[in-house]
Amino acid sequence: MFSGSDLVRSDSDTSIQETSHLDCGKSSSSSELQKHHLMHSEVKPFNCVVCDKSFSSAYGLKRHQRHHTEEKSYTCSDCSRSFNHMRNLKQHQLLHDEIKPFTCFDCDKSFSRSSHLKRHLRMHTGEKPYACLYCDKSFSEVSNLKQHQVLHDYVRPFMCPDCDKSFSVARDLKVTSVRTHRSKALYVRTL
Repeated sequence: MFSGSDLVRSDSDTSIQETSHLDCGKSSSSSELQKHHLMHSEVKPFNCVVCDKSFSSAYGLKRHQRHHTEEKSYTCSDCSRSFNHMRNLKQHQLLHDEIKPFTCFDCDKSFSRSSHLKRHLRMHTGEKPYACLYCDKSFSEVSNLKQHQVLHDYVRPFMCPDCDKSFSVARDLKVTSVRTHRSKALYVRTL
């Protein structure tokens, strides 16, 4: 399954031997470390039948399958919102506790999630890591890239009820409807 060179035995006075994984330094009992080692190996015998992703453990597969079944076993005691993973519930509870441990050094704005700080920092740096595959435009957020790429797909699901024009994004339908037809936009989707 794995070679002895992947593990290093630590000094221990107890009858339970502890070892640590050389790749990441995780320490645990040798049986637990054998399970952990699978995470670093290429062996992933547990396959999702829905999306073909593979996992090194049955637990990893079970945890992943919650995305497909929409099973949400973890419920917030403050607002009753449910989550499919405990880590998502814990992250959500930071909002109720108003704990914002991630602070921007440029403007002192604080965030409850490191990913939100990372996204915010792009505003200061001007970084645009999400590049369009079809043209030379780049975006600071993946959601903006996805919205832009619809333009290249020539899919126009938003139909104007007053004329024959169609649009790839609802916002453009609304602007045209207000400017051209002087009416409130109806979001008529054809697909």
